[in-house]
Amino acid sequence: HLPKTFNAKRILMLGLATGSTIPIYKKRFPDAHIVALERDPEMVKLMDEFMKFSPSDRPEVVLGDVRDTLPKQTGVFDLIVVDIYEGMKVSPAAEQYSLWEQVARLLGRD
Repeated sequence: HLPKTFNAKRILMLGLATGSTIPIYKKRFPDAHIVALERDPEMVKLMDEFMKFSPSDRPEVVLGDVRDTLPKQTGVFDLIVVDIYEGMKVSPAAEQYSLWEQVARLLGRD
């Protein structure tokens, strides 16, 4: 539900899963650089196996728990997508105020 005039150049994904949403982002924002924070290396393997991204469309993946990897991110992101689960439950990290402080720190004003 973003305005049609909105253009994201940098997208941060908290949680990658198999990367199935990346084509949606790339279709809407073809020039966007996508950084995905993912704790499970198996998800990255599945993404590479099933999605078959070209090098230019494959997201930059940072492995590790979001509580450790998010504070290390720098710069401004135009769009931040939060999709962090542990199995079928929302990750306990999403309930920590500090995670949302980091999201606010990295999210651009527009």
